[in-house]
Amino acid sequence: THIFDTPTAHENDFVAAFKVQFLKLFQPAAVYRKSGFIFNKLTKNGYRQFSLFEDEKSLSTDQKKARLDEAVDLLSKRFGRNKITRGGLLY
Repeated sequence: THIFDTPTAHENDFVAAFKVQFLKLFQPAAVYRKSGFIFNKLTKNGYRQFSLFEDEKSLSTDQKKARLDEAVDLLSKRFGRNKITRGGLLY
Protein backbone atom coordinates (compact mmCIF):
# COMPACT_ATOMS: atom_id res chain seq x y z
CA THR A 1 0.00 0.00 0.00
CA HIS A 2 1.23 3.48 -0.83
CA ILE A 3 -0.34 6.66 0.46
CA PHE A 4 0.70 9.91 -1.18
CA ASP A 5 1.50 12.86 1.08
CA THR A 6 -0.48 15.17 -1.19
CA PRO A 7 -3.06 14.43 -3.87
CA THR A 8 -1.58 13.81 -7.30
CA ALA A 9 -2.72 13.20 -10.84
CA HIS A 10 0.77 12.87 -12.30
CA GLU A 11 1.82 9.69 -14.07
CA ASN A 12 5.42 9.88 -12.84
CA ASP A 13 4.22 9.89 -9.22
CA PHE A 14 2.15 6.76 -9.83
CA VAL A 15 4.96 4.95 -11.64
CA ALA A 16 7.49 5.77 -8.91
CA ALA A 17 5.11 4.48 -6.21
CA PHE A 18 4.38 1.35 -8.25
CA LYS A 19 8.08 0.58 -8.68
CA VAL A 20 8.72 0.82 -4.95
CA GLN A 21 5.79 -1.46 -4.11
CA PHE A 22 6.57 -3.94 -6.89
CA LEU A 23 10.20 -4.29 -5.80
CA LYS A 24 9.03 -5.06 -2.25
CA LEU A 25 6.92 -7.96 -3.55
CA PHE A 26 9.05 -9.10 -6.51
CA GLN A 27 10.29 -12.67 -6.49
CA PRO A 28 12.68 -13.49 -9.36
CA ALA A 29 11.41 -17.06 -9.82
CA ALA A 30 7.75 -16.04 -10.00
CA VAL A 31 5.88 -15.57 -13.28
CA TYR A 32 3.98 -12.28 -13.41
CA ARG A 33 1.08 -11.86 -15.79
CA LYS A 34 -0.52 -8.66 -14.58
CA SER A 35 0.03 -5.88 -12.12
CA GLY A 36 -1.95 -2.76 -11.44
CA PHE A 37 -3.23 -0.05 -9.19
CA ILE A 38 -6.26 0.27 -6.97
CA PHE A 39 -7.25 3.87 -6.35
CA ASN A 40 -9.14 5.02 -3.26
CA LYS A 41 -10.39 8.40 -2.02
CA LEU A 42 -10.44 10.04 -5.45
CA THR A 43 -11.36 13.70 -5.80
CA LYS A 44 -11.91 16.05 -8.71
CA ASN A 45 -8.72 17.26 -10.35
CA GLY A 46 -9.22 20.91 -9.39
CA TYR A 47 -9.49 20.15 -5.67
CA ARG A 48 -6.42 20.29 -3.49
CA GLN A 49 -6.01 20.66 0.25
CA PHE A 50 -2.97 22.85 0.81
CA SER A 51 -0.60 22.34 3.68
CA LEU A 52 0.52 25.11 5.99
CA PHE A 53 4.06 23.81 5.57
CA GLU A 54 4.12 23.69 1.78
CA ASP A 55 6.20 26.30 0.03
CA GLU A 56 5.64 28.02 -3.32
CA LYS A 57 8.37 25.92 -4.95
CA SER A 58 6.40 22.69 -4.51
CA LEU A 59 3.30 24.37 -5.94
CA SER A 60 5.34 25.51 -8.94
CA THR A 61 6.62 21.93 -9.40
CA ASP A 62 3.03 20.65 -9.43
CA GLN A 63 2.14 23.17 -12.12
CA LYS A 64 5.10 22.05 -14.23
CA LYS A 65 4.09 18.39 -13.84
CA ALA A 66 0.54 19.28 -14.88
CA ARG A 67 1.80 21.07 -18.01
CA LEU A 68 4.02 18.09 -18.86
CA ASP A 69 1.08 15.69 -18.47
CA GLU A 70 -1.06 17.92 -20.69
CA ALA A 71 1.66 18.02 -23.38
CA VAL A 72 2.06 14.23 -23.34
CA ASP A 73 -1.73 13.78 -23.55
CA LEU A 74 -1.91 16.18 -26.49
CA LEU A 75 0.90 14.38 -28.35
CA SER A 76 -0.70 11.00 -27.62
CA LYS A 77 -3.99 12.21 -29.09
CA ARG A 78 -2.22 13.51 -32.17
CA PHE A 79 0.17 10.62 -32.85
CA GLY A 80 -1.50 7.71 -31.02
CA ARG A 81 -0.95 5.92 -27.75
CA ASN A 82 2.51 4.65 -26.84
CA LYS A 83 4.24 6.78 -29.50
CA ILE A 84 5.72 9.05 -26.84
CA THR A 85 6.77 8.26 -23.30
CA ARG A 86 8.88 9.77 -20.57
CA GLY A 87 12.49 8.60 -20.45
CA GLY A 88 12.18 7.55 -16.82
CA LEU A 89 9.58 4.94 -17.80
CA LEU A 90 11.88 3.12 -20.23
CA TYR A 91 13.92 0.98 -17.87
